[in-house]
Amino acid sequence: MLHVETPPYEGMEPFDTFLFDWDSENNNEPFWRKSHLLDLEALAKDSGFQNHKPLQIMVPSAFQETKRTNTFQGGDFGGGGVWFVYGCQK
Repeated sequence: MLHVETPPYEGMEPFDTFLFDWDSENNNEPFWRKSHLLDLEALAKDSGFQNHKPLQIMVPSAFQETKRTNTFQGGDFGGGGVWFVYGCQK
């Protein structure tokens, strides 16, 4: 299982949280706010991935160093085209 989406609020800078909440209300992203609050590890375990360590990574940081910033550029998380990847394997 592999999901690519915006990251959870946990560990996020307050400014980034504000921007995602703004998108939830003003940019036709009504499900984002609740998706950022999900307990992904609990959902994975409930879905049968009990004994597998989840993959959590920001991409393309898997291939190059990409740092989050407080610069928001038209929907790119952190202004760098970075996405959150969450996955598990049975």
